[in-house]
Amino acid sequence: MSASKDSEMGGSGDAGVVRQEPGLAPVTAAETRPLRRAVLRPNQPPEACVYPGDDDDRTGHLGVFVDTGAEAPALVGVASIFEESRPGTTGGGWRIRGMAVVPEQQGKGHGAALLTECLEHARRHGGIEVWCNARKTAAEFYAHHGFEQEGEEFELPAIGPHYLMRCGLER
Repeated sequence: MSASKDSEMGGSGDAGVVRQEPGLAPVTAAETRPLRRAVLRPNQPPEACVYPGDDDDRTGHLGVFVDTGAEAPALVGVASIFEESRPGTTGGGWRIRGMAVVPEQQGKGHGAALLTECLEHARRHGGIEVWCNARKTAAEFYAHHGFEQEGEEFELPAIGPHYLMRCGLER
């Protein structure tokens, strides 16, 4: 997907849109939340998966759909990208949050596809860098895709060890 309009990468609209074909597609914030919760925050209440900025016009939400033999392709991965500068910086920053792929679909390129489109979304909107709080278990994935660790490992309560990771965007 190489969308050129904000609305093409999802937004705050109605949930429950049925996808007709497998692949990467824009989704709504509401459509990301069940997968965010199942993969990233299974022991937390549903509201823990509602992030500040989810409904901002420039926020992008993506989903990966695969054909499972069911009537419609299944949502197996999600990611959201928010206009938010990294702590200690000003302007031009974009943050990836809620990136999740169901365990049985990991290692098949879905995370890479989501990450690539998030970076493109930030570029299209004039971003100069993308950053995230990466789980320790995902740090190698981000490093493989050009992200660098900033600072030391830190703990997010009720979630676990993380690293702040960043990637500069070339113009």
